[in-house]
Formats: sequence, C-alpha cells, structure tokens
Amino acid sequence: MLSVPLILVFGLGILTLILIGILAFVMPIVNGIKASNGELPSYPLSLNFVS
Repeated sequence: MLSVPLILVFGLGILTLILIGILAFVMPIVNGIKASNGELPSYPLSLNFVS
C-alpha cells in the first residue's frame, strides 16, 4: 500500500515493489529448506499468533 504513493511522489515505490517480489519468491524456498531440516520456518515482518 505504501508503494503506490511512493511511485507517484518519488519513484521509489518501483524499487519497493521489486524488493517485495524478490522476497515473495525467495522466502518460501528458504522456509521450505528450513522445514525439511526440521527447523521452524519464519517470515520477516509477520506476526506470530500461535507459539
């Protein structure tokens, strides 16, 4: 939601969208590897509701 105003004002929102896209592609792969090794997977900036 912050990317759209940043695109309109500064043009920095495009970089933000690219970084979000890269994280959305890489983090499931990393967490899949962690889960297969028996470790607890985690995502950055996510809230842990059940511990």
